[in-house]
Amino acid sequence: IMKKEIKIALIKEENEIVIKFKDNAGGIKKEILEDIFEPFISSKEHSGIGVGLNIARKIVEEQDGLIKAYNEGDGAVFEIRLKSCED
Repeated sequence: IMKKEIKIALIKEENEIVIKFKDNAGGIKKEILEDIFEPFISSKEHSGIGVGLNIARKIVEEQDGLIKAYNEGDGAVFEIRLKSCED
């Protein structure tokens, strides 16, 4: 039995903060990957209505950020990029 994991990385780049959420659950199905942030798109057969990622995208974009999803290795990655603030 595979141990399920979610790894979270915070990376400071030039003028951005990058937050990556990576799992080891096999990745996102190719047929929904391009549309995963659209409402009512879901890979789950039970529960939920597929609006959570759409809401997340709206919140990130309201902060002039970017969110994207892609597969890497044995899992999916959700990457958020936000402009860093001066201290």
